[in-house]
Amino acid sequence: MLSNNILYYSTLMFGWTIPFFLYKELTNYFTVNEIIVTVQLLLMCFLLPILIYNYSYTISFIKRIKLVPRKYLVYFIIISATIFPIKYAFISLFKSDNVSLILPKIRAFGAFFLIFFSYFVFNEKITILKCIGILLITLGIYTIHYK
Repeated sequence: MLSNNILYYSTLMFGWTIPFFLYKELTNYFTVNEIIVTVQLLLMCFLLPILIYNYSYTISFIKRIKLVPRKYLVYFIIISATIFPIKYAFISLFKSDNVSLILPKIRAFGAFFLIFFSYFVFNEKITILKCIGILLITLGIYTIHYK
């Protein structure tokens, strides 16, 4: 279990860091729309063979989706609808500033949105200690990147 978690954390850290530098480099030659479309097309090229190879699982998945409450299907729609504007905003920001300045700010201030949604939308318990921790992290990141 622990080794799987280390692998997952490592994958996420890599995935939430390296691609953003690559996006910034790609903006030297491509428009934001061209980058997003190309990445999505390549993603589909990777997914299609997996779906075809796992045909029986794919059919089973489609049948199960029909049984899912509408609320969860709306979650899929919201996630899908936000992917393009988020990618567009990220890549557009990278054209004008350093990745090392943009990402920490977004992640730090995003923690406040995380607390808001956790508490008000998903009814999760938020302790004062968690709030203080996020505030300190945010202040630390802002201090490090203050010009």
